[in-house]
Amino acid sequence: MVEHFGEAAAVDLLPRVRMLEEDFYRSDARHFAGSLEEMSERAMADFRQQHPSVAEAAVAALAWCYSFDFK
Repeated sequence: MVEHFGEAAAVDLLPRVRMLEEDFYRSDARHFAGSLEEMSERAMADFRQQHPSVAEAAVAALAWCYSFDFK
């Protein structure tokens, strides 16, 4: 992150990224979904309700991590 954005921006961005990750992982989709695809979709929907302005690529990356962790 530092190499891409520089140290000052990275220091500002990292806590925000971690907060978004924590918000994504608050989804309970893993407890109710019947498949990995459904779990990802439900978790993304939960997250989008809280953070509608987050880029789709970021939401997809968080969903990948979430579904991998709870497979």
